[in-house]
Amino acid sequence: MDSFAHTFGNFLNYFNGAVDENGVVIDKDRLLFCTNDYKNGDAAYEDVDMTMDNIRIADTWMQDATMIGEVKNEKSGIWELSLDGNHINRLIENINKKQLDFGGRGDYEGTVYDYLLFISNRIGQNIDYYDSRHEAAFATSNALLDSRDAVSGVSETEEGINMLTYQNWYNASSRLMTALDDALDRLINNTGRVGL
Repeated sequence: MDSFAHTFGNFLNYFNGAVDENGVVIDKDRLLFCTNDYKNGDAAYEDVDMTMDNIRIADTWMQDATMIGEVKNEKSGIWELSLDGNHINRLIENINKKQLDFGGRGDYEGTVYDYLLFISNRIGQNIDYYDSRHEAAFATSNALLDSRDAVSGVSETEEGINMLTYQNWYNASSRLMTALDDALDRLINNTGRVGL
């Protein structure tokens, strides 16, 4: 997005006669976009790249919105207000058709519209990628928490079943002891007594 701000800002400044092809200011009063540092006088226009963080509309355009309709008179070299709309139509045509280098040579070359589509697609792909990474990390962390709870935690259902099982074992053991006690009692008390 910083590349877009820099390239698009310089393109519009060039189209409006403020800078030359190299981005050097030729008419500071025609600047449409500049940086915060340039506005404050802290830096020259060429010294600071425009980014999404520091781009702003220049004061001359903020004070006079009719500048967008001004056309340079080829004979006098003076910018004059034209009510025919040709300047706006040429601006729109250039935005739609002019091939620009975004991000330097070789990064991306195309129209403003194509670049915005490219960036939108890339942002969408990044969102999908990071959403899937988040979901995978969330599932993994939940699985680890469940595993930890299975080893160290207490499951009320499992402990309730174990308690019922132990209670049944205790009852069975008690009946066995009672049966053994009755058998021993009969064996000890009734052995050797004849005729009773």
